[in-house]
Amino acid sequence: MCYSAEASLGVSGILLGIGSLSISKVKQRSQYFLASIPLFFALQQLSEGLLWLSLQNRFQGISSQILILIFVIFGQTFWPVWIPLSALMIEEERKRKKIIFNCLIIGLIISVFLLYHTFKTSPFAIIEDHHIKYIFNYPRLLQTKFNLVYLIPTVISLIASSFKKINTLGILLLVSYLISELFFYQYVFSIWCFFASILSLYISTIVGKLEEIFYFKSK
Repeated sequence: MCYSAEASLGVSGILLGIGSLSISKVKQRSQYFLASIPLFFALQQLSEGLLWLSLQNRFQGISSQILILIFVIFGQTFWPVWIPLSALMIEEERKRKKIIFNCLIIGLIISVFLLYHTFKTSPFAIIEDHHIKYIFNYPRLLQTKFNLVYLIPTVISLIASSFKKINTLGILLLVSYLISELFFYQYVFSIWCFFASILSLYISTIVGKLEEIFYFKSK
């Protein structure tokens, strides 16, 4: 995230609280995947907050390379699977379920591919202009086409949902990506993850309404 460790750590604390609230609202097991998203973002932002401190020599508890790997694995291999899986678990319409399932398959392929390259090339990070810049030694084709393919499991799977609030979340994620790409091109990985973590706060309102939506659909 931009500006400071305190920003990432502060957001992490907020997400931890909201995520716990979301979990407490769940009444069906299928909703736990969706409700837990803020908690996982809390962990991801915590890792980046600690990375800030590590790169500034203010924290020595965990090596910066381990913190980089935690953040990158969350961003590149965990979310492309967990997000479509969360949408799939609550989906009831057969056609939309098939679309989301295909997004999940694409997400699994992306995750395995990126996990391999992550450990093969060992990404690193630096602080630059009040941002953390992640540097990946991936093949050129992967670097230029990655974002477009990544949007399929992380954004399209939400837009394909039959729940309007889930659609809204997907659209907001897409808009936040475009903003990150246009205004923070060199730091898009960190910035978009931060935007996405903020947007995950919206999930607590979605989980609270799902029971009502399920009820009206079944009538």
